[in-house]
Amino acid sequence: MSQGDQLPQELAGYEELLVGAWRDLVVRIEEGYDDSLPEFQNDLGVRELLQKQLELVSDDEARAHLTREISEVDDRYRRATRSVERPINGRDDASWWWVRVPRKLRGDAQNTFAGAGFTSSAGGGRASRASRCSLPCPLSL
Repeated sequence: MSQGDQLPQELAGYEELLVGAWRDLVVRIEEGYDDSLPEFQNDLGVRELLQKQLELVSDDEARAHLTREISEVDDRYRRATRSVERPINGRDDASWWWVRVPRKLRGDAQNTFAGAGFTSSAGGGRASRASRCSLPCPLSL
């Protein structure tokens, strides 16, 4: 990062913390997500923050480095999730990570995802376009 791209001292390491939080969430998803749909929506906020941070980095080398780190975790997220027909945050302009749900759901997570129309399916089935999630998205960025 060049001098102009240095984060304020109180935010030093912020990008690394965000990548680490994204990585930790993906590990939870890979192992079998066991929390509610609203909590999953909240958890995905870290990926949204990463995207916003990436857009703020003007140094090409720093941006490339951060993009590589994010991409590695994104690939794991794609493998551990399946696509659905509608964004789980209810927004038409949602980024790709909002249009995916965990393949492995454990415990009560199965009920909250199914209750919102995101049923688990061994074949990676999709929720009906007609069904609408009535749960509020806790993170509306």
